[in-house]
This record gives sequence, structure tokens and C-alpha cells, in this order.
Amino acid sequence: MKKILFPLLFSLVIASSATSADSTFTLIFKDPLPATIDITEEAEILFDSSGRVTIEQLLNDVSINKQFVKQGNLNTLPDGVNYYWRKFKVVNQMAQPVMYYVPFKGDSIWVYEMDYAKTYIYISGTLVHPSQRPTHHARVLVPIFLRPGEVKTYYIRAKSQTYPPARISGLKLQSEKAFRYTEYFSSFHAGAILLLILVGLFLCFIFRDKVYFVLILPVVAILIWFSENSGLLDQLVGAGPFFSMYSNTAFSAWFLPCSCILFLMVYIDLKQKMKWAYYFGWIAIGVIIFMFMRQLALPHTFGDGNRVLLPIIIFLLGLVIYRAFKKDKQALIWVLFMAPFLLSGIIFIVNQQFFKIPLPLGTYQILQISSLLSALIIGYALYDRVNSTIKERVRAVKDKERLVKEQNIVLEQKVEERTRELEAERQKSEDILLNILPQEVAEELKETGGSQAKLFENVTVLFTDFVDFTKAGERMAPRELVNELHNCFKAFDEIIQQHGLEKIKTVGDAYIAVAGLPVPVKGHAARVAKAALEIRDFMVARQKLLKDNTFQVRLGIHSGPVVAGIVGVKKFAYDIWGDTVNTAARMEQCSEAGEVNISETTYGFIKGQFECTCRGVIAAKNKGKMQMYFVKRENQANVLKAITKEVI
Repeated sequence: MKKILFPLLFSLVIASSATSADSTFTLIFKDPLPATIDITEEAEILFDSSGRVTIEQLLNDVSINKQFVKQGNLNTLPDGVNYYWRKFKVVNQMAQPVMYYVPFKGDSIWVYEMDYAKTYIYISGTLVHPSQRPTHHARVLVPIFLRPGEVKTYYIRAKSQTYPPARISGLKLQSEKAFRYTEYFSSFHAGAILLLILVGLFLCFIFRDKVYFVLILPVVAILIWFSENSGLLDQLVGAGPFFSMYSNTAFSAWFLPCSCILFLMVYIDLKQKMKWAYYFGWIAIGVIIFMFMRQLALPHTFGDGNRVLLPIIIFLLGLVIYRAFKKDKQALIWVLFMAPFLLSGIIFIVNQQFFKIPLPLGTYQILQISSLLSALIIGYALYDRVNSTIKERVRAVKDKERLVKEQNIVLEQKVEERTRELEAERQKSEDILLNILPQEVAEELKETGGSQAKLFENVTVLFTDFVDFTKAGERMAPRELVNELHNCFKAFDEIIQQHGLEKIKTVGDAYIAVAGLPVPVKGHAARVAKAALEIRDFMVARQKLLKDNTFQVRLGIHSGPVVAGIVGVKKFAYDIWGDTVNTAARMEQCSEAGEVNISETTYGFIKGQFECTCRGVIAAKNKGKMQMYFVKRENQANVLKAITKEVI
């Protein structure tokens, strides 16, 4: 309510000043004192195109004083004018001192403070270091201090000599309390913006993502712009010639739109979504940089860039709004970021052109609030990016874990398949080895790399041989001969396996097997006799079937001790040696076609179990005369006994 009454109070003050002796605007301090007093439109202004008007001329030359006029809301100096004067009078009708500050724009300013006795002068301005200003503050402030009943007149001379040209300063008096509130809010504003920048840099460092850096660029531009306008940047950097002449608000005024466009291009990922818009953004940034360099070279073109910048911003804004309606979240965030600036600008322009309603806050404060809202949107964009990054990384970790699991499963399957293949190959090798060697010998060979020859006291050796094999080779083709030999020996293998015999080897058409090794067994002679009878019966039946296309077999058996083992290191084979082997060979040689010839020793083992025919004493080569027997068949009583036992 107070802020609504302040303009009415000012009008009363102005009306009371109209009765003063001269035409100088007079501001009277009396209760209640407002926090802010705006006398921009009431205080006169004098444009000094020559720059030669002095304070002495103003005090003594009435004609020059009459050139002061009320200018209203003129924002910039006329072309060709660098100097201007402002004047006003203040009266303190209160019982206590009054202190106000007047923020003033000007690269160089001269303040003339006159009371009843003296004229005081002090110099300030943006080109004067804050430590040398009367207020020692980053902002250029004109202090207004009056004791009770004191009257002072102020003449303020301002010079604009930097780029861009300084705007005409408004005359708004701020009480010390209001000024402190403004400073506190500015400090809070700068701290919040700086904190957001540090957070963005931290995220950029942590995630190694350029998007975070691009997101904080507009916030950096906002901080630089407000720091330049408040004078803080001058205080921090120092008023060097180049910085003072060219940097004040010019760089940030162009850096802000460039950073906003870059933010739009990278954050929305226009390169993927709208490639033509991405390249248009780079063209727009190039145009903005060109206009900035042009204005540095030609200061009189200041303001021309707005006619280029405004269509670019409107076009990009329309483009992003279109993307936002397409439910593009990043585009919506960019629109929300731009909205506070656009709304505040529209409010100022519409109000200034049509309504002219006093706003509750100054332009600078409203811009600060707008920038905080935009910074808040940037903060949300940072959060959204972090959230998306974390989700992507969690998803990537889960995908990696899933991929690792799938690869492990595939690897396990391959390992299992390979293991099965290796097992199959091992089994093949094992089978091949067992086809060559007895199992016990093979195990010993695998464990020790060799096999020791051993003596076996009681074994029975079987020799078979085909009768007239050489003549059979003459009447049969080689392939037929080999095939028939293979079929016969294959049948022999199956028969001896059934009876527990160990095949030793084949030599031509001879087939050698033994029972009782490498593991000693009881009844080894009976086992061999049964196997021999089955081999005989198989060959008799086969001859009836194939006639001359097969062979007649004769078999010989002898029992006794042998030495068995492996000799040599290449193409080794399990073999047996001893007189028992030689005697078994002689038994086979002394046999007849279709007969099983055994020695007297073997007969001693199997008599009673098999029906045998005594052949008498027969001379054997290198062995002399030996008693021999033909095995005819197994004893029928034993067969019946075995069948009965099996049935029971």
C-alpha cells in the first residue's frame, strides 16, 4: 500500500517545490520517508555536445541554466553527445539526518555538492577504481547526506566515453536500508548463480560430459552481465583500458544469446533430431559474433545488432516450442529457461508504451528475479541430465551384466560342448588304446608312461590259422580276401570277448588270444576251449554258406607260464613270450581243418568238462613227440548243469 502512495507523496513534494525561488527542482525530506524516491522525470537535464560547460558557467550564467529541460524517459544520449548535466535541490525538514544513495551511470562523473557556505566536488564513474570512489563501492553511487534543516544543491556532470555508449542514468534515491536490502539480494543472486556454475563444473568433471559445461554457459553469461552492471566485475578485474573501454556489458550482451543457442543445440541434440536446425544454430552464432566484432569496430552501430538478433531468437524459440509440443522434454526445458526473460521484457515494453504503471520492483531487481528463475530451470536441467546419465549408466551396467551372463552361459555351453568333444575324443583314444592293450596295461601306461613285463604262471594260449590260405588268395580277389579275413577276425573278437579272453595280435591269417592275463583267472583253460569250439562252429557254418569264398580253420591250445608286456617306444604292442606260446603254435600246426587241438597240459585242466579224443603221441617241430587231444564238444552234463543254474 505504501508503494502505491509514494507517487502521490512525490507529486505533493514536487508541488511544494514549485514555490521555490528558482526553477531548480527541489526535493523536500519529511516524514514519512519512502525507501526509494524517483526524480528521474522531474530533475532537469542539460546535453553538452561540446563538453565545455563548466560549473562556474552554470552558477553564473543564467542563459545556460535556462537550457536545462525535463527530458522524461530518454534512455540514451543523442548522436554526437558525450556529456550531460543533471541538477536538483534537496531540503531536510526532519529532526534527524537523512542519508540516501543515488546509483548513477557514467564512465566519468563529477559531483558538485553545494550548501550555504561551500562547494564540494568529488569524482567517480566506472573508469574510477572503487577504492577511489567516495563510497568505495563496486557500483557508482552519489551519496546524499543532509543534517536537520540543511539545504543542498547537486550538479552532476557525466561523460560517456566507453563502448557501448552509457545510457542516461535515472535519478532514484535509495535509503540506506533499502540500499542494503538491494545489496543483500544482489549478493544472494550472485552466490546462487555462482553455486550453480560450480555444481555444473563439478558434474562436468565427474561425468566427463560436455553437455554439463554447455548447460552452465548461459548461467556464466548471466553472472557476467549482472557483475558488469553492478560494477562488481570492475572491482574484481580492475579498470584496465581495454576492459573498461570495450567490456562493460558489451561482451555479456552477446555472449548470453550465443550461449543460449549453443545450449539449445547441444542439450536438445539438434544434430540428431533436426540436422538443418543444428547448422542454422551455428550460422546464427557466427552472425552474432560478427555483429559483436562490428560494433567493437564501429561503436555508432550499437543497437543495430538487435534487429538481427531478435528474428534469430524468435525463429529458434518458435522451433523449440514446436519441438516442445512434440513432447520433447529437453525442448520444453529450454522454453522454460527463456520464458522469465521474455515475460519480463514484454511486461516492461507493454507497460512503458501503454500503461505506465509504477512497478513494485525496479527493472534491475525484476531482471535478477527472472535470471534466478532461469537459473532454477538450468538447475533442473542439470538434475535431469544427471538422472538420465545415472539411469543410462545403470542400464549400461545391467546390460553389461546381462551380456556377461549370456556370454557366461554361452561360454559354459561351449565349455560343456568342448568338454563333451574332448571326452568323446578321449574315449575314442581310450577305446583305441584298449583295442591295442589290455585295460590294466593301458592304465599302467597312462600313469607311469611305460609297462613292465610280468611273468604269469598259469595262462592258456589260443592259436588259430586258416588252412591253405595261400591257395585261397589265388582264387579270391585281394579285396574279397581282405574283407573275408576282416569278417572272420571280427567274429573271433566278439567270441573271445564273451569268454573273457585277451586278444594278443594277428599275424597274417593267424589269430592269437590268451586267458589268465593281465589279471589271473580260474578256469582259463575252459574259457579258451569254449571260445575255440565257438570259433570252429562259426567257421564250419560259414563254409557251408559261402563255400570256397571263405576258409577252413584249425586251432591249437596250450597252457603254461608266459611273460607278457610291452617292448620298444614306437608303435608298441602288448605281446607274450615263452615256451607256452611256441607250444600253442605247434598245437595249431599239428591240428586239422575244423579241429581244436590241445596239449596234454591243457587236457589236464579241462578233462571232465569237455569231450575230448586222444590223438596219441605226435611229433611237433622243434618240440619232439607230444601227447595231443581233439576237443569235440563241451560235456553235456556240464552244459545241463550250467543251464539249470542259469534258470534257477
